[in-house]
Amino acid sequence: MKLFHETEYTVYNELVTHDIKILALGDLHFSDLISFEWLKWLIERIEEINPDYVAFSGDMIDSVDDINLELLKWFWKRISRIVNKKGMGLISLGSHDNWKYDYDENIIIGGHWEPPRTFFYELNNIDNVRVLDNESYCDNNLFVIGYTQSEKYYYPNGFQEKDSKNPLLENEKLNEIELTELLNRTGVLTDRPSILLAHAPTYFFSDTMKEIIRYITLVSCSHNHNLCVPPVVNELWTSTTGIRNPERKKWSETKNGRNTFRTYGDKVVINEPITTFSKITGKSKANILYPVGLTIVNLTSNPQYKPTNDNHEIFKRMRYTR
Repeated sequence: MKLFHETEYTVYNELVTHDIKILALGDLHFSDLISFEWLKWLIERIEEINPDYVAFSGDMIDSVDDINLELLKWFWKRISRIVNKKGMGLISLGSHDNWKYDYDENIIIGGHWEPPRTFFYELNNIDNVRVLDNESYCDNNLFVIGYTQSEKYYYPNGFQEKDSKNPLLENEKLNEIELTELLNRTGVLTDRPSILLAHAPTYFFSDTMKEIIRYITLVSCSHNHNLCVPPVVNELWTSTTGIRNPERKKWSETKNGRNTFRTYGDKVVINEPITTFSKITGKSKANILYPVGLTIVNLTSNPQYKPTNDNHEIFKRMRYTR
């Protein structure tokens, strides 16, 4: 049986009226390689954690062409039961959620997005589940925005394969423009904690971006697959860099690719992946070496966790569970 690797943060926030437990997930990369039994095993652990909110930050599916709608509906119906009367299951979209991929030919068909909006909007029909495709959600305890980074963000020069000469084709300026427009449209409530769900964290660390998200409490991202750092090494190597991102064909040079949430001056949590190597990578057998990543964020107004300054370290613990 595979292991779970769980990272748990406890964060003081004076706006919290009662403690909130958020389970942050990303990179399921659902395909025909994921069985009902495997999803059931994942759900059983989520039930044990018993979160108030489940926040999914993109890449639920591996390809638009490889969706078992009924099985994923079952998964989110179970999430709905877990958060019933407490919170919500919240979903934002990632890059793979828009890819139509030909596994036989090993190409993205047509070289363009084909957003499966009908599929995701059907999930909105499930009680206590919301897909936030450049939309916001609000209740008495939490305000959440889901930011869908566009095709032009991921491929600013038009579609082309990422390779050693083009390892990263994301657009920093467009990230700023798109997010600014979204926040201007939705606004940000400042009388309760606020969460931004955005799939790719690459450009969230500049001074300009820090100013744009200044009213956001926490940014939850995924996309980087923990830079493929294996178990045990993950605990010993505390750098924000890593080995490689599965979507790039050379060793990653990305800074701030993991372990980015350390002090109260930080805002970005990059979640470890549920599935490290998806079907598209062609390396799915290597998943046996990697645990399933789960991130728990406890928001509390308990003064025990109140920081003394911006550099005050956030309470963090990591563990492996079965």
